Amino acid sequence: MSNKLAVTGLNDPIAQTLFIPLYMKSCQSKLKDAFFSDPWACALIEQFDYDFSSFDQSVLSSVGVAIRAGYFDRLTADIIATAQSCVVVNLGAGLDARFQRVQMLMGNTMEDKASFYNLDLPEVIALREQLLPADSCETCISASVFDSDWMDELNARHQGATFVFIAEGLLMYFDNCQVQQLLQELASSFPGCHILFDGISRWMRDNSDNHDSVKYAGAGFKLALDSPREIEQWHGKLKVISVAHYADFKEWKRVGFFNYLLSKYIPKYFHSSFLVHACVEQP
Repeated sequence: MSNKLAVTGLNDPIAQTLFIPLYMKSCQSKLKDAFFSDPWACALIEQFDYDFSSFDQSVLSSVGVAIRAGYFDRLTADIIATAQSCVVVNLGAGLDARFQRVQMLMGNTMEDKASFYNLDLPEVIALREQLLPADSCETCISASVFDSDWMDELNARHQGATFVFIAEGLLMYFDNCQVQQLLQELASSFPGCHILFDGISRWMRDNSDNHDSVKYAGAGFKLALDSPREIEQWHGKLKVISVAHYADFKEWKRVGFFNYLLSKYIPKYFHSSFLVHACVEQP
């Protein structure tokens, strides 16, 4: 009799997509020449009675997920290093081991400088608490990202701290109005905060049925940003610090020669997905 867990209890299609990045991170971590390491993903993926074989040919997603996670980990570590007190909020956290990876990057230099919050829907947090128990520096929040109650609570609990909100593999599943509302609320509630997220273009949204991993999931893309700087029009204090594209990273060559050329030199492919570091200016 197998001791592995059946994938049940996740009724929200977006919640079910948590297995895509988890599997991709484990695959990339197991490579002999791996550029990304997530032993927690490797351990977690072995606990599920789930057929992940449909994702085995999703090379673009596999490399992209590892690039994205590593990039946001490094940005988070850099912000923590320069802040007196930092609060990192992993939005739509799923089973992501962000705290553990950032701690692995920073070592003792992170000690007592940062608190981590993992926010997701109640059924996801229940699974997370079962499989990835929180460290003393971590707290789980069972809520929707669009519920402002948790924002009020964190603001009251951490006055004067530098906040970092990470929405990785999340916002593309919501439409522009929903994403705009979320960013506006973050900008109004947390002056001086950093927001790290990945976005997609209208072309990518319209072609999500052909995406090499999302086409196997029950949720499609809804967000459409032809320029990441569109978000600056949503709130007067919201500013884009930097934008990175997957083809900017040398590791992207691992997707294969043809895919790399398309992504690097054909504008609609180059601009189809991007990684954004935004901030909210102080009043």
